[in-house]
Amino acid sequence: MYLHRYISTKKLTFDRFAVLFSIAIAWLFAQLLTSRTAYNNKPEVTQNSCRTNRAGRISSAPWVYLPLLFQWGSPTFNYGEIFAMLTASFVSLFESTGTFYAAARYGSATPVPLSVISRETGWLGVASFFNGMFGSVTGSATSV
Repeated sequence: MYLHRYISTKKLTFDRFAVLFSIAIAWLFAQLLTSRTAYNNKPEVTQNSCRTNRAGRISSAPWVYLPLLFQWGSPTFNYGEIFAMLTASFVSLFESTGTFYAAARYGSATPVPLSVISRETGWLGVASFFNGMFGSVTGSATSV
């Protein structure tokens, strides 16, 4: 929030990633205090919440893990499920294409060339393939 006052650049990096930078700086400061043994003579409750080697925030977070291939089992093929997933993929494709056109129009840019749209379609297909392999529940469609 205040960092852009001291470091001036033409890019809005510090405005866009202010929360991320704040978390990283706080963790680095906690790591520095832990390595300098600042918490050694403090109560056990303070050490458990402030020391980076005892807090266990990352290891106890259930959403931070390495994804496994086919984590819900091997793929099965059913015509009804294939039709449903193809329908969902086409809806995602149309939504992403519309998002590109809307963002270009909203930003007063030139219309999006067909080569960009075909590239977007290809990469959306690749991303959908990897989402299926790794079991992503969020998908890869763009939305504004």
